[in-house]
Amino acid sequence: MSTEAARDRLRDARRAVYREAILDAAERAFAEASYQAARVQEIAAEAGVSLATFYATFPKKLDLYRGIHARRLEALMLVIARDQAAEANVLERLVAGVRSYLTFLMEHPSYLRMHLQERIAWTSTEGLRSPEQANAWRTGLEMMVAAIEHGIEAGYFIDDDPELIARTLIGMHQVRLALWIERGQQEPAADVARAAVRQLVRCFCPPTRVDEFLALCGEATEG
Repeated sequence: MSTEAARDRLRDARRAVYREAILDAAERAFAEASYQAARVQEIAAEAGVSLATFYATFPKKLDLYRGIHARRLEALMLVIARDQAAEANVLERLVAGVRSYLTFLMEHPSYLRMHLQERIAWTSTEGLRSPEQANAWRTGLEMMVAAIEHGIEAGYFIDDDPELIARTLIGMHQVRLALWIERGQQEPAADVARAAVRQLVRCFCPPTRVDEFLALCGEATEG
């Protein structure tokens, strides 16, 4: 490797480290103070970079906001796809997606708090600032609606509007996660996800088959 190539690799590695440090610091700042109130100078200081380095990495505050969502949403989609791939039927795949989605957000509480700071409903794209958020929301909704449609056909879900069910589920998840934050994040993520799965089955599966489907999802019928 030439000296120039080695220098380029070192520069690129340094930029990547700066980028991750800035994204981490901004995610925490937006979680605590909101996107509007967070100050670029404070984010740069927490990240340990100069303002010149900050602006060379993210010229605009909105670029920084978009970068956070792009990083987390890409990772989230990969986790969901991985976990759903191992499941045999549409109910189990939907349940796996719900578990993955909720667990991911609880494992990244600053990102979750950043979402909740927006004070917007998760059931539509209204109020979303970035195309990364809007595209991920639409992709997630389409996947959920398709799963519910197939589940209705297969007898796993009640015969109702699939998009209504999907958006209702999204709203339930927002409320559940907001309460988890408000209550100090004390409940284990696995328990929160399990409760969400039980709620899904009890609300949207045929009443006569709830116990059967809870067992299929690996959940006890009590509690």
